[in-house]
Formats: sequence, C-alpha cells, structure tokens
Amino acid sequence: MEPAKTPAAAHRKASRAHKKTKGQPKPMVNSSTKAKTESITSEISEELPANLEEEIKKFSGLRYRYGSGGRDGIDCSALVKKVYADVFGIDLPRSSSAQSQDKIAQLVSDNDLQTGDLLFFGPRRKQVNHVGIYLAGGYFLHAARSEGVTISRLDDQYWKSRWILSKRVRGLQIDNDADVMKDLDSNLESLSLGLAFNDDSAAQSIHFIDTGLQFGAASELRLSALYKESLDQAPLGLIDQSTLSLRDPFYPSESESRLRLSAVFSPLPLQGFKLIPSITQILDRTDKTGALSETQMLGLETWMVMPSSRMALFLGAHAMNQDDLLQRPLKMAPDWQTLDFSLGVHYRFSQSLGFSLLGTHSYTSAFGENDGQSKSSHVLDDITFNLNYKF
Repeated sequence: MEPAKTPAAAHRKASRAHKKTKGQPKPMVNSSTKAKTESITSEISEELPANLEEEIKKFSGLRYRYGSGGRDGIDCSALVKKVYADVFGIDLPRSSSAQSQDKIAQLVSDNDLQTGDLLFFGPRRKQVNHVGIYLAGGYFLHAARSEGVTISRLDDQYWKSRWILSKRVRGLQIDNDADVMKDLDSNLESLSLGLAFNDDSAAQSIHFIDTGLQFGAASELRLSALYKESLDQAPLGLIDQSTLSLRDPFYPSESESRLRLSAVFSPLPLQGFKLIPSITQILDRTDKTGALSETQMLGLETWMVMPSSRMALFLGAHAMNQDDLLQRPLKMAPDWQTLDFSLGVHYRFSQSLGFSLLGTHSYTSAFGENDGQSKSSHVLDDITFNLNYKF
C-alpha cells in the first residue's frame, strides 16, 4: 500500500512543477481570444471596410504588453495608433490620454457611433487609461490586459461602467461597402458613358468598358475597349425640313476605336499609389472619305489616392509609337512630337458610382504659312467628364 503524502512532500512536488514551467515563454498569441475575435469579425464583416477587417485579423489574440507596439505584444494605445496609420493613413498620439485630448478629434454622442470612432475608458469614469475603436453592432476593438487584442461589447457591464467619452477624427470617411484606400483602380471596372469637348467645339460621344485581373496586392492586368465618335452639325441641305427642330441635328463624321492593354503596379511603399504603363491599339475611320488608319500609343500614368478621402489624383503622359508592336514587340520608338500630358481627378460617391474630370494638354508642331518654319504650340486638347458605374 502506497504511503500517504505528507504536506511537505506535496509542496515539494508543486515546487518542482512550477520550476518546469517557469522558464517557458508566455505565448505571443492567445488562441482562444484569436478564435473569439475572428468569429465576431466574421459576424459583422459586412459592416466593416475590407482593410479594417484584414487589420483585425493581423492582430487578433496578440498578447497585451504595456509600452510595446510590436509583434511580440502591444498595448491599447499602440494598437489604436497602428490601426489608424495602416487603415486610415492618420497619425495619432501614442498614449490613450493624449489621443483623448487630440484636437483633430471631436466629441460624438454615444448614440451616434460609427465605425472608426475612438472610445475612451477609465476607472470610475474619472481619468482615461484605456482606448478602443468602435466597429459595428455594439462591438469595439481593443487590447485588454487579460485577453490581448480582442473584441468586446460596449453593453458589457465592466466596460459600460468605465466608458468616459467617444470621439470622431475630423475628415474620417469610412465606406462600409468598400475600402477606398485599398485599391481605387478596382472601381474602374466599369461601364462608363461620357462627353468630351475639344478646342474645335465639335460634339463628341465616348463609350468604353474596362476590366482587370488582379494578381496580388501589387500587380494587376487591365484590358479596356473604347469607342469615340465625333458629331458634326449637318448642313441644311441634308435636313428634312418637316422634322426640323429648334436644335440642328448632328451626324457622325469620324469614329475611333481603341483597345488598351495596361499593367497596374504599386512599386512604392506608399498606400494608394499606382504606376500604370500601357499600350493602346487605335483604329481611326473618317466617314467622309472612308479612310482607315491604325496607330499605336504608349502611355505612362499614375494614380494617387488622397488619404482619408474618396478622391484620387491622376497624372499621365502619352505618345504615338512609330513602329508596329504587333510585328516588332520589342521595338518601342515614341514620337515625341505627339506627346501629351493629362491631369485629372476621380471622386467616388459609392462603391458603384464614381465621377472623373480629365484635362489633356498636348504638344503640337506645325509649319508657318509664310516662312515655312516649324513652330510649336501648346493647346488644351480636351476636357472629359466621365460617370463611372461598377457592376
């Protein structure tokens, strides 16, 4: 029969067990907290911007570590600062107290919370010592001492009794349907209609469709088709007087078809910046003479999404190619006499609807009538308005 263990023997056994585990490092990620956080994120994912959802997954369950903001642990204010910088492009102060006093944020009613609002807590609601980010459905993201990076409910009695105030950063716009900062170009997968007016005042109609294939976060291939038609005012002799209206009708005089292949890159560690080289095959037809011509254009463009906004700036340069790339794929010879520059702005009202304004400045070379000398001029080639609708 085994002898009964004395209290001293039991104490020695517990001491040996403690020594075995004492040297083991504390796990950096709490698996149960991570599972809980990801489950809640999935539940409210339709109400969250895509990049915020990804940021939550990146930090889910990461252990709490006071004064740290790295992958080995993070505290509440460092988490908020990191999320705001990565998702919204906004730099916040380091501590929760300083964040609550930051002048770029304004007080917001507890009954009017929106995704991204800052929530501040403190013991007996007297002094701020904790901060979180409101998500949706009564949930907020924060780094808790006991759980690490987690999602909790505001109506939980513990947090409800410590909730001091809520603030919203001025100018912060969050579209729950899409992430503006993630990839503006994806919104250009659209069927668009527009009108253009150039320096000779000829009316024009433009129709195009544009689609793309995403390979990763930093590369994309796009294919665009465009049809452009110039409308001239019809002579009176061609108009049926019985149907003559107050406005003289127009008839198509020239048409242009374009097939454009472009690549989209993000070569810089700058969120929202896109570099787009392109090759465009152009087919021109003049209805008056029936003449048909084929040319190619080389282009280089950039898109820059403005931080914390629905707006992006566009800058591009294009020139005709002197060789046929279909026959000589590696032979690129831009004709600098045809160089033009474009500057534009794109504003997205929603995930489906956007508006673009684009102006083109071109370089032209012509001969003087009297002296036969070559002279150059800069003219505003056209201003284009586009209304983009994404299916």
